[in-house]
Amino acid sequence: MAISLLLAGVVGVQWWRVHTSFDPNPEQLITPADVQIYLDREGFSPPVDGSEPFLVPTGVFIQSLAFRTPNDVHVTGYVWQRYDDDLPEGLSRGVVFPESVRGDAGERTEIAYRKRGDGYELIGWHFDVALRQWFDYDDYPIDHKTVWLRLWHPDFTRRVILVPDLAAYASTEAGAIFGVDRGIVLDGWRIDETFFQYQAFGYDTDFGVHERPGARVLPELHFNIVLERQFLDPFVIHMVPLFVVVALLFGMLMTVTLDGDKAKRFGFTTLSLIGACSGLFFLVLLGHIQLRQRFTGYGIVYIESFYLLIYVLILLVAVFTFSTTHGLPRGLRFLHRNDGEIVKLAFWPLTFAALAVIALAWF
Repeated sequence: MAISLLLAGVVGVQWWRVHTSFDPNPEQLITPADVQIYLDREGFSPPVDGSEPFLVPTGVFIQSLAFRTPNDVHVTGYVWQRYDDDLPEGLSRGVVFPESVRGDAGERTEIAYRKRGDGYELIGWHFDVALRQWFDYDDYPIDHKTVWLRLWHPDFTRRVILVPDLAAYASTEAGAIFGVDRGIVLDGWRIDETFFQYQAFGYDTDFGVHERPGARVLPELHFNIVLERQFLDPFVIHMVPLFVVVALLFGMLMTVTLDGDKAKRFGFTTLSLIGACSGLFFLVLLGHIQLRQRFTGYGIVYIESFYLLIYVLILLVAVFTFSTTHGLPRGLRFLHRNDGEIVKLAFWPLTFAALAVIALAWF
């Protein structure tokens, strides 16, 4: 019993370590100086003569976020831009979400407000977009996700760089949560942090613009929302039923006996117990199928190791039960000693040992 509790504690500590481990992204843009350092380092600082590239301060405020599928995220909110008067006339206004998908929840952007300031024009848009993004679910249900808003300027014929309007937020320090509605509802998630970041992508096309030879692809502004999954829901939905199945397996194993009187008292027969194992197998299989349907196209996720382990346990209990009437090889007959006392005592320690090994190896 003590060994089982110790191994269960190892699993729990490993889960807690992974669930709570979070380090702020080192590449986030915290201050305007960080933005300038990045542009200088990458050679994108605008010339003093006012020629390209042009800088457009851009900010984001998220009002709602929801996962529609494992790869589709529905996001609504506001995005604003400040256009200085010294920018060229005719420069397009607006923002493009290149990862948005069309459909019932396709992209919808409309002007929400417009304001003239001292030497600039401020424009804000309300957006409603469905984003198609790839997420890693290997560690489900003890995982973190980063949802990002990838922002482009609509004028492909001009070299325009969107820069984060960091001055519009109370704090953009590492680990801070900004640009998100405080009353946002996130089913099953908690926000760890938000941050701006530049990413440079290489494309094998110039999108028909036919830029001058040697022109570099401009950095793309990302607004990132780092999410931590709330463990309770998947634990209740998936793990509690699996633990109940394991407990039932142990109860069935305890009825296995070579003593005729005990067998009558327990109602034990090899056929009935193997039939019960078959029923548990199909019950677990249905839950496993429902889980796989959520992650079609992905590899094995962490929680599936529980299902695979239970398949092995069901098979071993069925084989051990069958061996009580058909015997075991000479070298394994000690397993039947005292009605299989060794097997029954080893059930929980071996089960939790397997869970501990999987957790330590996985994470």
